Amino acid sequence: MVSRHKHVKRKPACRGARNQAFQGQLKLSRINESGSSQSFWGYLDRRGSVLRYLPDFASRNAEDWLRRLRSLPYAQGRVKVFGRDYAEPRLTCYFGDKAYTYSGRTIEPLPWSRAPVLQDIRKEVESITGESFNSVLCNRYRNGDDTVGWHADNEPIYGPQPTIASVTFGAERDFDLKECRKGSCRSAGRIRIRLAHGSLLVMSGATQECWQHSLPRRKGVQDCSATTPSMVSPRRC
Repeated sequence: MVSRHKHVKRKPACRGARNQAFQGQLKLSRINESGSSQSFWGYLDRRGSVLRYLPDFASRNAEDWLRRLRSLPYAQGRVKVFGRDYAEPRLTCYFGDKAYTYSGRTIEPLPWSRAPVLQDIRKEVESITGESFNSVLCNRYRNGDDTVGWHADNEPIYGPQPTIASVTFGAERDFDLKECRKGSCRSAGRIRIRLAHGSLLVMSGATQECWQHSLPRRKGVQDCSATTPSMVSPRRC
């Protein structure tokens, strides 16, 4: 996670902000205390990492979108971690223009035309963020044991400083972040956000260079899955 280009810090665009104000520097302790019902939008650090959360993003369409998302062609992939082959602890499907490679796995994209529900969600996300998104990875978490480990969405296909927008449907899940400096990530001072049904989380600016994120296991989540489409707006040098 090393930045090799100069970042110009500027206030993010606020097109379609739904009356949410950009708060400048966020108080990270307040994020941890806010639960799943409080919105926020601001800088995570002094390096230009921006985080935004809207708990009621899809309040009108959440149930309909969740029902339609469940019909997508999910499958369990296999990845390589430290040279060993593992089945991913979740189900995925990928839509976009180009193949996506991570952890030794390459996914060929499905056409957007096969998922009208994702086109509906993308249109709404774009109206809020002012960004244009060209790919989406849908994660289906079958229960509280399904998870995503620590990582950053910094694959070359995304370019520098992409905007990642994730919408959560179904069971609430925790979303953790930890700051990284000079190749080392801090174990202290982590942030935990409880992602609500129908919520939108947006990571932008230098977040993928300066932070890692994960979706940990959560005890007690049974028979109620969470589905998280994560859309990417790439940056090109």
